Amino acid sequence: MIRRGCALGLLAVATSVFTTSVQAQAWLPSEHAAGIQLTTSSNLSKKHYDSHGEEVDVGHTMVYALTLGGFYSFTDRLMLDASVPIISSRYDGDHPHPPSMTDTDDGNWHTTPTDLATNLHFQALLNPVAIAPYIGFVVPTHDYETMGHAAPGRGLNELTLGVYIARSLDQWIPNTYVQARYNYAFVEEVAGISHDRENIDFEVGWFATPRFAIHAIYAIQDTHGGIDLPVSPDDPLFIHHDQLGAQDYDNLGGGLSFLVTKASSIYFLYNYSLDGVNGHKLDRGINIGWSYDFNEHQHHD
Repeated sequence: MIRRGCALGLLAVATSVFTTSVQAQAWLPSEHAAGIQLTTSSNLSKKHYDSHGEEVDVGHTMVYALTLGGFYSFTDRLMLDASVPIISSRYDGDHPHPPSMTDTDDGNWHTTPTDLATNLHFQALLNPVAIAPYIGFVVPTHDYETMGHAAPGRGLNELTLGVYIARSLDQWIPNTYVQARYNYAFVEEVAGISHDRENIDFEVGWFATPRFAIHAIYAIQDTHGGIDLPVSPDDPLFIHHDQLGAQDYDNLGGGLSFLVTKASSIYFLYNYSLDGVNGHKLDRGINIGWSYDFNEHQHHD
């Protein structure tokens, strides 16, 4: 059976808000465990998806994110985590948003922190499957720009409810596990329009050695409400279209994680869009993360 400690050491690494994360949040850490995570990501979008899923080239957007996160376990069944990204983005193309409305598409790099995200996780069950529901909040750190191809975020409050479910497949496939996450986000309305969303992630992981694991991840997003894109500049909702876009997507990714020491681990993840509507097409997403567990350091000093 996959050891709980190994799984946590290799996989408890948070990533940016733009990608699926490589993490084993169905198995929570032990009581009074605490740690930090640092992740850098690079996402390139060369095209947009319209409301019919057709790809449209209206310029390229490059987004870098540096995300700092941390966690603390009050008990072996209750854990709190929090993270905040610093986003640096740039648009290059001939179809910028009107300069009179925003300067995010002026061809320069724009850097800012965006949203504080925090989640409270509960270990409901460990056997025969691991189940960990959670509740979370997303709160903008300040009033940042939300319009433009290179807008760093949507600047909206969110309440999230979700659950992780995972199981070891040891009895059938040695050193292998599967995990799924379901997340529903109640998103702040804009111009009286609701645009909540569902996210579902599926992950398969295999421990090639006690320190090294390989992962495959499939991620789905489905927005309920919102508006179809593109929107005419004459439309009253144009100033909110980047916040209200009814974005759906199917993304596929794969990655590696490695336990450097008993206290620290690193991971690499690559993902891209298979299809989508009303949003950027992710041509290339690269994430590199590092985590450090203070308790493991103390126990093995």
